[in-house]
Amino acid sequence: MRAEGTLAALVEQAFGAGRELLITLSAAPSLEAVALLERERLTAATDARSFSGPLTGGLEALSALGRRLAEAGLPVAEMRIREPGLRGVFFRVAGRELEP
Repeated sequence: MRAEGTLAALVEQAFGAGRELLITLSAAPSLEAVALLERERLTAATDARSFSGPLTGGLEALSALGRRLAEAGLPVAEMRIREPGLRGVFFRVAGRELEP
């Protein structure tokens, strides 16, 4: 067991007051690009092109992140924001997605 508590407490521990950010790239990133994504607190999700992590600071932070990724030459196909739930908490704690 890695975490225990109510859903609200677990979400707060994993994401704070932020939301969950999901990014899908057009192509698999290089090792240098993965390092950049990890510095942005994004970790590999379901496949080599998908990353997720907490987003704090609202839309201004999302815009700034988009600029940094573009400047690094990362081909972003999609960026989504969602309210974190049990799936996101599981991924943050276990380091992998829930089985479908």
